[in-house]
Amino acid sequence: DRQTDRQTDRQTDRQTDRVIYLDYLRVFASFAVIILHVAAQNWRNVEVNSFDWKIFNFYDSMFTWCVAVFVMISGALFLSRDIGIEKLYLKYVLRIVISFVAWSAIYSVLKGGDLINKASAFLRGHYHMWYLFMIVGLYICIPILKSIVKNGSTRYFLMLGLIFSFIIPDIITLVNDFGNGIVKKAVNLFADNIKTMNIYIILGYTFYFVLGYYISKKEFAQWQRFIIYMLGIAGCIITICLTLMISVRLGKASDNYYYDFFIGILLEAIAVFTFFKYKSFNNISVNALIRKLSKYSFGAYLVHALVIEAMNKMIGLNTLAFNSAIAVPCIAVVVFILSFGISAVLNRIPFVNKYMV
Repeated sequence: DRQTDRQTDRQTDRQTDRVIYLDYLRVFASFAVIILHVAAQNWRNVEVNSFDWKIFNFYDSMFTWCVAVFVMISGALFLSRDIGIEKLYLKYVLRIVISFVAWSAIYSVLKGGDLINKASAFLRGHYHMWYLFMIVGLYICIPILKSIVKNGSTRYFLMLGLIFSFIIPDIITLVNDFGNGIVKKAVNLFADNIKTMNIYIILGYTFYFVLGYYISKKEFAQWQRFIIYMLGIAGCIITICLTLMISVRLGKASDNYYYDFFIGILLEAIAVFTFFKYKSFNNISVNALIRKLSKYSFGAYLVHALVIEAMNKMIGLNTLAFNSAIAVPCIAVVVFILSFGISAVLNRIPFVNKYMV
């Protein structure tokens, strides 16, 4: 009986870890988004051979996986439970739509300019708000994606997505960036033929959505995890090197390999997600804090761009204010604290906490 009780306790602890790791992952991904946008602040404003640009490239390459991981977290959560279409729209889609309207209005008013410019900025949304459009699209597709994972087609879906969302487009990008004229023409003709296949259902962020569910359910042996982590490190190195090479070649900053569907970013995202899945979180007090921060992460995401811009305009604090290697993480920590602090306050205001953050 005692042995059975101990086994039950371990299972309960394991299940708790499997819930809390997504909260830890969400908070870490929130910080990754912030450090990514901080590093990108002057990314295009300095010479690509300069020390500052290489530092910005290093940080951006290290953390570009953040959006992919956010989508994977949503997939792990939403595809693991049954949600009716009515609830899906009234609770989740409606919340995102209201959040976009409210925050886009705030950003467009602060942007300045005439009424036409403000209206255009409102409809387009601030640079980081594209994520809201994308996540609404994924939410709408949940019933379809749910049927894919329920019918045992998860691996097939991911295999097709890997080929057509990553491998083929990445080969085309590499050839266009580093290949010769004849090879470029041949590859681009092939790319045109691929487009006519109209296999859009397996393209885009639905891949990451399903991948998050798949990894959350699959068990990896220790040697498999080691390979995943090594590939994640390799993905980061490849992203750093290719971005540097093509930027130097073009004489200007190129984001061809910061794309969420570059294989290097995919390897980083899988490694980060897997690491948190198998990490033990036993500190009850820290877990309670992380759960709260996880709750505030959506609001922090929405407000963090405003904080970055305000700090630059009001006190001149940006990544070129002092040594960029130190400036990027230091500013990111300040933005993280302020953004989550603002979100915590907004989460205490009725209606705002339900629909805006």
